[in-house]
Amino acid sequence: MRISILIVIMMMYCATAQVSARGTLSINYTIGDSINSMALLDSKIVVGSDNNYIYLYEDYTNLKWSHNLGDEVNSVSISERYVAGGTVNGNVSVFDHNGTLIFQTKLDSYIPKARVISIMDDYMIIGTMDGFVYAFDILDNEMLWRVKTDAYVVTLNLMDNEIVAV
Repeated sequence: MRISILIVIMMMYCATAQVSARGTLSINYTIGDSINSMALLDSKIVVGSDNNYIYLYEDYTNLKWSHNLGDEVNSVSISERYVAGGTVNGNVSVFDHNGTLIFQTKLDSYIPKARVISIMDDYMIIGTMDGFVYAFDILDNEMLWRVKTDAYVVTLNLMDNEIVAV
């Protein structure tokens, strides 16, 4: 029996390991750059790094693709259809799982090192340091709305057509 585990040391490196039930390490892989954000879906891992790249790994350790987003990638998200990354300068890019760019926009504010991007179906919600929550239609490449909150957004989730922003 094998159990896959993910070991993350923020600001140092990201490593994945496959460990047997007896604790024997059989696979080890390390990303050598500082990790700002990561998200998981099944055996896929999306990583945002301070070297300006977003990475998508399949089966925990196989790099499928990477893209330079032009600045530190502070927040990432993954859904059944899309992979998204937001940068420190407010750029947001959405790719399909093959790495094709689907959507891109520039926000007026800093995207923090937190879970502030959430995707459901063809919609994306983003929270920013200036306290705004944005909603986008990914396929139509348009902003649907934005709402000002009382403080900067620390984390958010889009679940069952409801938005929870803290």
